[in-house]
Amino acid sequence: MKPNLTTAIHFLLFFVVMLNMTACAETQEQKIQKLIKQLGGEDKYARMKAAHDLGQIGKPAAGAVPALMHALKDENAETRRYAIVALGKIGEPAEEIVYDLILALKDEDAEVREHAARTLGKIGEPSKPAILPLIEALNDEEWSVRGNAAFALKAIGTPKAMKAVEEFREKEAINTIEESKGTNQ
Repeated sequence: MKPNLTTAIHFLLFFVVMLNMTACAETQEQKIQKLIKQLGGEDKYARMKAAHDLGQIGKPAAGAVPALMHALKDENAETRRYAIVALGKIGEPAEEIVYDLILALKDEDAEVREHAARTLGKIGEPSKPAILPLIEALNDEEWSVRGNAAFALKAIGTPKAMKAVEEFREKEAINTIEESKGTNQ
């Protein structure tokens, strides 16, 4: 049984297409390196997207942690936010990112502070050095920052952190009662 010319051509085309797809396919490591380069680029939208995309990759993007930590100082608040989220999704090395997240708790942008507190909570126990800054964040003007600081302290779980969370809950309950009295009059 001889293969006919049509079958041979189909096989050859299939082989060429597969070879081309293999040659064009970008490995995950190549993509990560490309995103790291974009994270240090001039275009703020490219930096923002790179931080976001590194977060989508998660743990395999651990090699991007130094670049993401540097992005916490970016002039664009959205890039800083995405960098924090990405660091939280990568998660390792937790001890290295905690101190930069502590600094982010003082950022001028409330959403950056919120994400920093939330990420410290996701990291959990390795965030112990952040206990005092998180306790300070319980007094932030923005509720979202205060709530995420309480979440982080609870996740850290030391007696000092838990005491601060309990005091925060009592204070917030009193404030809520006082506010509701003012609206009922």
